[in-house]
Amino acid sequence: MSIWGVAKPSLVPVQYVPAADVTLTAGTAVLIATTTAAVAALVTGGYYPLLLCTVVDLQGAAAASALVYSFRFNGGADIATYTVEPGDLVNLGERTRGFTLVGVESQSAWWPTGTIVELWGKATTQAVTVKKVGTQFLLMLGAGASP
Repeated sequence: MSIWGVAKPSLVPVQYVPAADVTLTAGTAVLIATTTAAVAALVTGGYYPLLLCTVVDLQGAAAASALVYSFRFNGGADIATYTVEPGDLVNLGERTRGFTLVGVESQSAWWPTGTIVELWGKATTQAVTVKKVGTQFLLMLGAGASP
């Protein structure tokens, strides 16, 4: 019998933050924060990405009609999304939102070279500002069912 964390060590969670405030231009997906370099698992196996996100967003004089956060691998397609409840998008409102994004298990995405992970945002009808202060994502790799 072996202990999972000893026999198969996992990646220590790492925090990533935006370099500055980010303007989500209406109708366009915008990169908020990135790992910059590829994140790789320590040993071979199946892993799934888990992002614990906190985003502080500021609506303008006219609030956006929709707001979606997502994560991607290296500028690709959305893997998982979080949609803000439209009733919470109020004129001049500043909100702190906490949410979790989980991807599917993969062996090839994490071993041996790894993957760049990115947090994106998209506002509809009006721009939204994502504040640097208070915005971050914590990336962890969960051990999947595949050996």
